[in-house]
Amino acid sequence: FEHQIPLERIEERPRIQIALAEDCGDLFQLPVVAVENALQSDGRFEVIRTTEAYSAGLVTAIRRPFGMLIEHRMPLLDAEAACRSLRAFSELSNSKVVVMLREGQHQNGIVQRLKSAGANRVVSAPFDDKLVEDIIAELTNT
Repeated sequence: FEHQIPLERIEERPRIQIALAEDCGDLFQLPVVAVENALQSDGRFEVIRTTEAYSAGLVTAIRRPFGMLIEHRMPLLDAEAACRSLRAFSELSNSKVVVMLREGQHQNGIVQRLKSAGANRVVSAPFDDKLVEDIIAELTNT
């Protein structure tokens, strides 16, 4: 007796898309890989990883991810402008955005400017397991 459960439909279910935009620098590589691995192992998430600004913009415009993890000082990517752009589109206005800063980048009110531009959370190095868990929780909070 063969079961009648359409298994092909289970694999077709839409997954929540999360975009990770960072340039593979030493500082952010480990926490981004930890976030990526955790999300992929969960099974509910599709991780879209970009390493430069142009592809990050394309991914955002075409895929409309539920959440984004953005490196603040990624070459050619202004995280503040990216946050404002995300919030300007109604389809992306509810996307979760976490911006990563390097240690010592808190000068000139950057955290407040990023939050005012639309970042849900701004995190900075050093990154530990608890902070990685917090990033995942923020990106996946439905």
